[in-house]
Amino acid sequence: MEQGIIAKLKKHHLILILAFAVSLLVMVIVYLTGGTSKVYSHLMYAPIAVVSSVYGKKAGLFHAIISGFLLGPFMPLNVGEQIAQEPVNWITRMILFAGISMIIGFFSDYDQKN
Repeated sequence: MEQGIIAKLKKHHLILILAFAVSLLVMVIVYLTGGTSKVYSHLMYAPIAVVSSVYGKKAGLFHAIISGFLLGPFMPLNVGEQIAQEPVNWITRMILFAGISMIIGFFSDYDQKN
């Protein structure tokens, strides 16, 4: 029984590490493709959804906020011209990330309780 619990914990840690690695990769992709004015910032929903569905709404919200900062104040709107994002741009994106993570996390938490 103890072996199964340890294996499950290792699996969950691996999922969390991979999700954060994917978020960092998305940040690099967004930067290399020109900034947040392109559609690539939406790739961030995938790791947010994974963390929220596996770990629930609290961990999902934390990951969403971190992801929002990765694509936030230091990520240009346009890399080539170094045009900064307006705060309302990245704050709105972070709120959307948080909302999605809370919805998915709520259903995950509900499913794990029942």
